[in-house]
Amino acid sequence: MTDDESSRRAFLRYGAIGAAAALAGCQGDDGDDSPNGEQNGEENGDDNGTENGETEEQDYSEAFDLAGDGAALFGEWLVPDNPWRVRENITSICGFRDFEAEDAEGIDWMAARRDELSEIFQVDSAAFAGELFVGDPGSSRERTIYFGEFDPEAIVETFENAGTASQVDEYGEYLIIEGQQGRGAVGPDAILTLPIYDQYIDAKNGDSERLAETDEEVGHVLDVLPRGFQLSLSRHSNLEDLAVNGSTFHDIEGRAPNRTTRAFVFHEEADATVDRALEIIEIGQTGAEEVLTEEQHGRMVMIEYTQDWGGQEALR
Repeated sequence: MTDDESSRRAFLRYGAIGAAAALAGCQGDDGDDSPNGEQNGEENGDDNGTENGETEEQDYSEAFDLAGDGAALFGEWLVPDNPWRVRENITSICGFRDFEAEDAEGIDWMAARRDELSEIFQVDSAAFAGELFVGDPGSSRERTIYFGEFDPEAIVETFENAGTASQVDEYGEYLIIEGQQGRGAVGPDAILTLPIYDQYIDAKNGDSERLAETDEEVGHVLDVLPRGFQLSLSRHSNLEDLAVNGSTFHDIEGRAPNRTTRAFVFHEEADATVDRALEIIEIGQTGAEEVLTEEQHGRMVMIEYTQDWGGQEALR
């Protein structure tokens, strides 16, 4: 896989349908897959900061004024043990683009991405609500789940008419197709372009464990991230005090987001300070130009801040 593929693109090719469903545009390439290369988190995430397996009673979504529902569309789909990317000290858990977020309005490349998907799947571009980037077990490939409102039979017919894939099975209300890149699933609410589609469908339906249930700290981040045009979660093994963090990117200027909301979960409450969170932010290429809001409750810190990229093209 080339550097460009590993840092920017996830391809779905059920043959030569005329275009690949590519991860085009601006997925960040840093620790939390934010554009500032901080990638902050903890690789092994088994320690949830509680003793004897007890879970926290803190409702962080109620505690933080900055909290929002940015993960509402994809959080229940996430499964354990399938990170989006693993590179040296960095474990990128997932990335998500929200086509319908208010922050996405007016971003040309977001509209272009929807148009690209419309061309590939032969459905109206407005049908796509968002895309989730996850891993592919046993390989370094990146996979994508598209959310929206779809006609599964019509999409399968598109592939079959092109001779690039055909329906081979059903899984609940999802039609299973197989082509040159293996199997995937097409349903009324999602198109899953990965071989372990059944695990994600089961998680979404509550028939198997979800990532937020097996990893409490990831669940905390999913509970508080607000909406934005792009979200991501990650861990970093060389930051021993930090369990996991996530970012929501809001306003954008050119190809660089200039307002970000970060959520940090620390292993110990004593380490969960605004000063420490700001230190982690400063590890990145730009740091925080201006801190707009800062909050701390229990083991979590949330910070909203602006960045000055000085003309750099952060998102590609």
